[in-house]
Amino acid sequence: MGTILHMPDREESTDNLRGSCFIVGAPIEERDDITQRAIRVLQSVDLVITSNDRYAAGLLKRFALSKRLLGISEEIENDVVEITLEALSKEKRIAILSDPSFRFSIPISNLIAAVRDAGLEPRVIPGVDLVATALAMSGFDSQSYSVVGVLPARREARDSFVGLLTNRPETIVVPGGTSRIQPSLLALAGKMPNRKATLILRPTVPGETIMRGTLSSIAHQFANKRFNGHYIIVLAPDFVEESDQQTSYKRSRKYD
Repeated sequence: MGTILHMPDREESTDNLRGSCFIVGAPIEERDDITQRAIRVLQSVDLVITSNDRYAAGLLKRFALSKRLLGISEEIENDVVEITLEALSKEKRIAILSDPSFRFSIPISNLIAAVRDAGLEPRVIPGVDLVATALAMSGFDSQSYSVVGVLPARREARDSFVGLLTNRPETIVVPGGTSRIQPSLLALAGKMPNRKATLILRPTVPGETIMRGTLSSIAHQFANKRFNGHYIIVLAPDFVEESDQQTSYKRSRKYD
């Protein structure tokens, strides 16, 4: 017999959550992709903490939210942690706004850890998932995939990191920031020139561009071009096709 889930008659109330901390997921780049629940929580808080003041200010303005905004960086991280914990102790409501696509900078991650260490468990208000969005855009298999971090800035470390990816057969998602697109493409193409890939430039915003081809062809198109914005690279799965069903099954078990 299945479990019966009883749904509430009305939307979740936030009026009785004084002294609470929320981790609010920001949209990828298109501000209108923010969830209604995230907007409702932002309306209810006393303070919004962000590692990207300009982005957060634009997001709040878009939805006519007049809130105290506090930026955090490595230089003032300890001060912001102290301010946050003091505000929570006074029963203030705090929203920690993620970076676009629900990512977190190191100072934001450290702030969240400090809140948890103080005995408070932040409530997560999820945002748009860049990985799921990119997988859908790529059209590649999403039953087995891996997400790796942004490729390292130093060339030696970047080449070494990419070298570890060459023998991985599953779909691989490589997020990108606002820079290093050419070095990242060149590093990937240098190790896997014929691997099929999809490059998504400025996902979800007007002017979004999707480029498909081999890593070599995509890297060639970007030679000597300048680009400013978020991007994500999705590498196609690289399973070897085998006609013998039994042999193919044994190969697939290797990666279980």
